Amino acid sequence: MNEAGLKKAQSLELRRLPGALVFRHEDQFTAGIPDTSVTWLGRTTWLETKFLNPRLISKEIQKITAAQLAQQGKCFFVLYDARYGQRCTRIVHPLQILDGSLATAPDLVVPGFDHRFVAQFIRRLHDHQ
Repeated sequence: MNEAGLKKAQSLELRRLPGALVFRHEDQFTAGIPDTSVTWLGRTTWLETKFLNPRLISKEIQKITAAQLAQQGKCFFVLYDARYGQRCTRIVHPLQILDGSLATAPDLVVPGFDHRFVAQFIRRLHDHQ
């Protein structure tokens, strides 16, 4: 499993939200823009997806841009974490990545690499605004 495969599977699951527009923005020439945007029910959420194996690798511009988007709207890091011999999926606010508080972050987490969990998070987020 690699980050590209995780992003692809995640995007496929997000596209199951009826009427959602899901765009993947990452490319080798543009730094800082989150990987995916989901526009659904009149709202847009940005997602920066990372595969932690064995550590989080993120450019500073990605962290800063994600934090700025979170201040103006909705942006989250989706972390597919393979550290410590167990897989889990975590959703965290960009400020927890930017300020280094990831280890103590009160985030959303489920066992395994769970793309449906990410889609359900978006559903709840957009349904309740």
